Amino acid sequence: MQAHWGLSFFFLGMSMYFSYFSMYGGRGCLIWKEKRALLIHQREKVKFLEKKKEGLERKISLFDQEIDSDLLEQMGWQILGMIPKNYYLVTYGR
Repeated sequence: MQAHWGLSFFFLGMSMYFSYFSMYGGRGCLIWKEKRALLIHQREKVKFLEKKKEGLERKISLFDQEIDSDLLEQMGWQILGMIPKNYYLVTYGR
């Protein structure tokens, strides 16, 4: 008769253990809800970034495919703030 009680307590303990970890464990129900909310947030972020990417691709497609070398050179000078030695800089005003 005592063997049956020991076996019953064993299965009761095991069922309590698995019940606890099914709720609060690393893959339990409560963590699942948090992960689900995080997944929804990340999907919204991906949609936003895809829209931004499409907008940038649309802007890039409007550019002329052929680059004017003189314009590119002037833009480089403006960005770098330098001019070649064989050019003269004429300033107006101050």
